[in-house]
Amino acid sequence: MGFIRGEKCGLIIADETIQDLQTKGSRCLVGSLGVPKKLNKEAFKAVLVRIWRLGRNLFLKEIQENLWLFEFSEEGDKVKVMDGRPWSYDRTILILNDFDGQTSPSKMDFSISPIWIQIHDMPLGCMNRAVGFQIGSSLGSVEDMAVAKDDVGWGRYLRVRVAINLHQPLERGRSLIILGKSKWVSFKYEKLSVFCFQCDRIIHGSKGCPEENSRQPSHDGGLDGWGSWLRADDQSRRQGLPKGQRTNRPPSPVRPVPGQSGVPSGSLPDKAKQMDAEVEERNPVNPSLPENNGPPKSKRQNLIIDKSEVALEQSSLFPAQPKRELQEQISNPGFLTPSHDRGALISSGALKSTKGKK
Repeated sequence: MGFIRGEKCGLIIADETIQDLQTKGSRCLVGSLGVPKKLNKEAFKAVLVRIWRLGRNLFLKEIQENLWLFEFSEEGDKVKVMDGRPWSYDRTILILNDFDGQTSPSKMDFSISPIWIQIHDMPLGCMNRAVGFQIGSSLGSVEDMAVAKDDVGWGRYLRVRVAINLHQPLERGRSLIILGKSKWVSFKYEKLSVFCFQCDRIIHGSKGCPEENSRQPSHDGGLDGWGSWLRADDQSRRQGLPKGQRTNRPPSPVRPVPGQSGVPSGSLPDKAKQMDAEVEERNPVNPSLPENNGPPKSKRQNLIIDKSEVALEQSSLFPAQPKRELQEQISNPGFLTPSHDRGALISSGALKSTKGKK
């Protein structure tokens, strides 16, 4: 089919006419879900604002089916989101790329995404930047590595951030030849979304799974050795971070201190006094009791029980005194005895039981 009249004419777009949009695009990202879904735009936006911890609003626009434009108020938010990849929505990976003002939406490639890979069971002599780069390069393009300033990555595992092809099967490990001997190291993937147990891919092509119903499931739900164990859990990710490594997790909030950061110096103590007054009103203190009203609850419950005697261990509620003086103190009408301590006194003979008497 040939061109009709006018279609072959090439229109020259002046650079100054697109300069403003290029500047605005520096705060934008384009993204696509690994599996197309019908989304509620407002719900999608609300979830992203929460998990990305954005300080300001996010502008969201659907360019075409399963292709979204994300405009941030600040370029720093965009950098933070890119550093935290990969992200998932509804257990499906969200692939994000930098804004490209020169490529048509239909030609954009969303097959590559970076991911942190943990290399487990490595010999300590191999846990450095050079070996990590060599292993990572066999998987994709190495973007970062969690090692110390001396390029040593000793720890539970070596972490390498690699941009991998999402259309390729996830690899379970590598066989290393070290001084003529073979050594197997296994991989775990951080923030790994749902992937196919049939073909071991995170996303499929337009024709679907190429190996559907062609492999047998393993004991852990995977197939032929692939399974959920490839996903690094949150606990192992926290424990494996070398000291001083940058993370995307925000710092823990600091509790307000009276007299600092605009907190009135008398606000917190006044609240504490009010709570103490309410407790005292509900449980008035008897003046006949000693000043020390007893040990903490944990010590009051620490009882050594024997058939012949009952002893209160580490308790100062009833200090050592003759039995007669103790009975005289108990006979005071204002004396209050907790139920478990009263039972202890009855068992020891210091207090006579009134059960059954009218």
